[in-house]
Amino acid sequence: MLGYHMTVTVPSDPHRNGRVSTLVGKSVASTALPAAATDASKVTTWRALRAERDSEETTFSHNTLLAIPELESFDQEELNVNPVLNQRQPVPLVGALLIAEGLITQEQLNACLLLQSQDHPDQPIGQILVRCGYISQQALDLALGIQVELKSSLVNTIEAQGLPQADLTALVLHARGGELAYAALSQLGVSATPVRDWAEFARALKDRSFDMALIGGDLLDETAALPDQSTPILILPPIVSKSSGGFYLPQWVRAIIGRFVNQARVQRRQRDALERLHQRDFELSAVAALSRSICGAHSPHDAVMRLMLTIRDLFGVEAGTLYRFDRPASQLVFEVVIGPHQETLYQQRLPIDRGLAGWVVRNGEPLLIPDVRRDTRFEGMFDHQSGFQTRSVLCVPLLARGQVCGVIQLINKLNGEFNERDLLLLRILAAMGALAAAPDANLFEHGLGGEGR
Repeated sequence: MLGYHMTVTVPSDPHRNGRVSTLVGKSVASTALPAAATDASKVTTWRALRAERDSEETTFSHNTLLAIPELESFDQEELNVNPVLNQRQPVPLVGALLIAEGLITQEQLNACLLLQSQDHPDQPIGQILVRCGYISQQALDLALGIQVELKSSLVNTIEAQGLPQADLTALVLHARGGELAYAALSQLGVSATPVRDWAEFARALKDRSFDMALIGGDLLDETAALPDQSTPILILPPIVSKSSGGFYLPQWVRAIIGRFVNQARVQRRQRDALERLHQRDFELSAVAALSRSICGAHSPHDAVMRLMLTIRDLFGVEAGTLYRFDRPASQLVFEVVIGPHQETLYQQRLPIDRGLAGWVVRNGEPLLIPDVRRDTRFEGMFDHQSGFQTRSVLCVPLLARGQVCGVIQLINKLNGEFNERDLLLLRILAAMGALAAAPDANLFEHGLGGEGR
């Protein structure tokens, strides 16, 4: 790793005095640097450039394009008043890199900065260093490449340390609600909705669900009752604005808001955990009920109908299909259809070399696709013909005696997105359905005749 700082300040040097004269450097051959040089090759190149510099004697040429300050001939008074050397302005990063690698000295950089300021303000400092003979074009190219990498890394670091992604929501009734939301809440991962008066505050709480609410103490309506709901509310003390009109939030108020947000986040996690627990209880009850229902089915078709109705209620999907695999014909048959176009699709056939269901039959593996538009296996022919819009798909094989005998495909979950738990649950239900509907694997492949057609 290179040892350098992002900026270098230019100090005055009291040991240099005299005037400006013409100084020329050694002739340096310009060599292009390979664009794809590795870190190891960069280190090797730096060492070679330093070795070349140390091994050669300094020569002078009368063909030098630029006149630079003679380091030994500065006047002390001129040094003390020179604006470039005494304003301590940061120099370009490329100068710091070259100094850190020992290819130029601080005095040489100071001299070229003075020359740039006085005579060549439109010339980059790197080109001035090259034309004065202090460095080669190869060294400059290498330093500029590292400079680009550093800037890119710095930008990425700053972006990564930006505002946290909001995971909570808040309703804010405050005279400076917008500034409060930006100054404190956004820094804590809270998406805030500012309102202007008590009536708007009560209406918003009634219409929407928020993780928390914050009210300025000077806007609290003592005659109006708080909305009857469970949103935690924090009453903020009066916040004094700066004399200039700017918004000022005392540190102790920030601490109160921070603790309140942390408590709201804990409550949110507890609610989410409780909802997941209730959902799992519901799923287990549904599986147990389905098991009893299938045992009382009068035919294979009746069994899979009960299966698909349970799946519809359990997953809450826009559409779903149970395909029967006709192995001799290498086709999938629409055996049970829930959702739109049921009558049109019933008993229609699809070749197994096309579509998502066909892929599941051929591979015997499930599919969970959050966005079908990004999956090349999806064919939108049915969507184009019917006007139906498929967004997401969950698809699992029906397995009996180790063989694929059908496919269950669910389309567009209405509440949220399909997830891995949905996939696990559907595989369990598919296994129950396959065993109940086809004790003999060949029975399912040749048809599900019987009552319920």
